Amino acid sequence: MSSYEYLHMIRDINDSTVWWDAKVVVYDKTHPRRASSSPRLYQRITFMDTLGQKVDATIFGDDDIAFFDHAFNLHETYIISNAWVNCISEKCYNRHNYPYQWVVDIDTEFRLEVSDPIPRSLLQHHFTSFSDIHTLIGNEHLHLDILAIVIDRKEPRSVFARGGLNHIKEYVLLDQQHKAVVLTLWNVVAESEGNVIDTCIDTLPIIRATALFVSPYYGGSLGSTMWTTVAVNPQIPEAAALKSWRQNNMLAIAEAVKGKQHFDKISSISDIFVDTKVDEFDVRVTAKITRRNQKGFYMGCGECRSAVSADYNYNYTCNICKKNTTATPHESILLTVTDPSCSLDVIAFGEQAVKFTRVNAVACMEMFDKGLKLTTDEINTTLGKVSFLMKIKKKKREFRNAVEFQYTVVKSEVNTEAAASSSH
Repeated sequence: MSSYEYLHMIRDINDSTVWWDAKVVVYDKTHPRRASSSPRLYQRITFMDTLGQKVDATIFGDDDIAFFDHAFNLHETYIISNAWVNCISEKCYNRHNYPYQWVVDIDTEFRLEVSDPIPRSLLQHHFTSFSDIHTLIGNEHLHLDILAIVIDRKEPRSVFARGGLNHIKEYVLLDQQHKAVVLTLWNVVAESEGNVIDTCIDTLPIIRATALFVSPYYGGSLGSTMWTTVAVNPQIPEAAALKSWRQNNMLAIAEAVKGKQHFDKISSISDIFVDTKVDEFDVRVTAKITRRNQKGFYMGCGECRSAVSADYNYNYTCNICKKNTTATPHESILLTVTDPSCSLDVIAFGEQAVKFTRVNAVACMEMFDKGLKLTTDEINTTLGKVSFLMKIKKKKREFRNAVEFQYTVVKSEVNTEAAASSSH
């Protein structure tokens, strides 16, 4: 590498600067992604200098990304020379208050700086506590960084939102306050960062996720932005402390893991009708939607989810929980489940409903407002390929001076043993 008289600070570098060197630390790094509008692969890196100034750099194309595969590791310091410097829009540079981006290619000179690296103490990570997330709902311009344990993964699905069809992956995270929060990764971020989480999901990995927005969904959850990065088991002191906490709290973590409860004695559907001493049953069934033209959602209390006849966002006092709230859409779907003994009509709410429809309540509401309906045939085609283990709750209620029962899906998961046997 060439040697120059002095190192430039990022703020001193613009699209007219020539023959420059800069000492920077890798503050953030995405995994390779493909933009929805182009098959071309790209990877984004955020560099930071000793003054705390950051700049986004991008590597384009499979060949260049492969060339830098073992370079620019998170939190390592590098000397970089003469990368391409391009102007960016104010909307983009407001992120770092620097109106340029760098493009790194195979002609960019760089070397790892080991003798005088930028101290990691300058990185100043500020991780948001999950207990504070609900207080941040509605702040559209706030981007958060979090450090947490991934305790569960939901089924990938597609939703109608943001004006079109989106592919998402959702993960349940837990922090040291024993607070669980859902993280939703969208589209290309779900494909790149989500795939990395998926490879180690069974190990309860620790992730550092950056540039997240707060969503009101699930009563306060997190979503990815175009800038979001995910580092699995990052080598930072905070992650080491969380790893120690994880080791010492495995029992509490096990209790928090969603979707991992054990299915006990498997009953037949006919047992549900005749057994009056038990109100929860585990069954092995197939499922399909037999009642067509369902909306897939209902309007209910934002606190206790009880149904209400009101428009979206209508403010009222709930007759059930007595709290001041707003009318909010919640997922619901009626299914018919069948085993060799007989069939049973059941209802699934919330997360359980989404497992079958793959569409959330907001998306269902938007579809309904546009005169669209759930594609029952398409859903049934998918459901017909698998069987399920279900925990069904039986609840007696009086309706118009008659006693009837409601059967609710408490938990469900694909019967992997059946799926495995059918594939051979």
